[in-house]
Amino acid sequence: MIRQLGTGVLLAATLASWAGAERPPAKTWSPLAVPGLIEALQDQDENVRAQAAYGLRYVRPIEAAQPAVPALLQALKDTSARVRYGVIESLAAIDPGDREVASSLAEALKDPNPEVQVRAASVMTRVVGARGADARELLPDLMVALKSQDSRISSGVAEALGRMGPEARDAVISLTQALIDGSDAVRRQAAETLGSIGPVDPAVVPALIQALSDKNEAVRSKSATSLGKMGPEAKAAVPALTKALADTNARVRLNVVYALTNVGADTKEVMPALIKALHDSDKLVRAFAATALGKMGPSAKPAIPSLIDFLNDPNNVDGYAAAASALGNMGPSAKSAVPTLVKTIRVGRPDIVFSVGIALLKIDPNNRYAMPSLILSLKSENAAMRRRTALALADIGPEGSAAVPALIQALKDDDPSVCSAAASALERIGTRPALSALKKYRREQK
Repeated sequence: MIRQLGTGVLLAATLASWAGAERPPAKTWSPLAVPGLIEALQDQDENVRAQAAYGLRYVRPIEAAQPAVPALLQALKDTSARVRYGVIESLAAIDPGDREVASSLAEALKDPNPEVQVRAASVMTRVVGARGADARELLPDLMVALKSQDSRISSGVAEALGRMGPEARDAVISLTQALIDGSDAVRRQAAETLGSIGPVDPAVVPALIQALSDKNEAVRSKSATSLGKMGPEAKAAVPALTKALADTNARVRLNVVYALTNVGADTKEVMPALIKALHDSDKLVRAFAATALGKMGPSAKPAIPSLIDFLNDPNNVDGYAAAASALGNMGPSAKSAVPTLVKTIRVGRPDIVFSVGIALLKIDPNNRYAMPSLILSLKSENAAMRRRTALALADIGPEGSAAVPALIQALKDDDPSVCSAAASALERIGTRPALSALKKYRREQK
């Protein structure tokens, strides 16, 4: 409901009727209410001031509340914590990117009232995002607040530092300390934030390696993810990550596989652990392990027997596509897997049929089952899969000529993106029937 209140008196009466409510009702205020709300910020009644402070965040469009910013900044000095709390919410909603607003909100991290500090910490990520590169000016205040004994404050500030990215490098020492002695929530956020800041300080990777042994599973999981984000810069973590594949928590093991995939570890060092992960109790971990082995390409040849066994286990059906792709990435060296791959086509799931078809082509371009698999995938009920298959056939080029009839049919697909992909494939294949059908299609599109 939009209330158009022309006088401060009427507005004050309305605000007073909300007295005692923790927050005002979910209303949308007209820009016409802004002058009255500004006036109400100076009302003698604390309830009226508090509800006005909250209410300004509900003005729509929010830009119309911009004239209230000076009054809100002044209200940050109000004697009432309720008012200051509401002011923080409204300032963060109206103009978090303004330099004075950002600075004042950072200053509110030192407010005498703990709940006001908590609220200020909760909006700092938004403020940092809005300030962009200039958010570095807030770093001193954020680093002080990071040491707060209230985990709500320190974790909120740690999240904001993560949004700052490498610009928050000066906070690394404080964050690594928080990763050791903070609460569960703080340690978890510190681990995530260090991943966002990156390996800009030599203390980052060792701290995250140590956190892989944290008592809290969420901290261990975030630490693994952060190491993975750092890529080859975190190569020193490989031994600890390999050991962490035995973690009791599946989410941790999943993120460890992700990390090992990204840190550029030596194949011989990691492959035994990833092969073992193909037998993990969690199906997602097994599938991720297959994907990780596939990214190693032909150098992961010793994993071929294990991947074949993986495909022969019906409990791994959700990972079949990943395993097939992995075998395909090993090229001709995976010829021993062809019979198993062909058998896997019978599962009939579009993603599996597609992955097997591509794998067979990579292993043996002349395999008689490869192109029929892709043609079958091109007729999938899933539009995204049909588009993906057509694009794959475009990459294959002239060797995909057997798919031309199916691609011509795909030009009539209900999904325009499938039609476009099919047209690209026909153009790349370049046979006379393909080009003739493409010419006709384009003429009809005009």
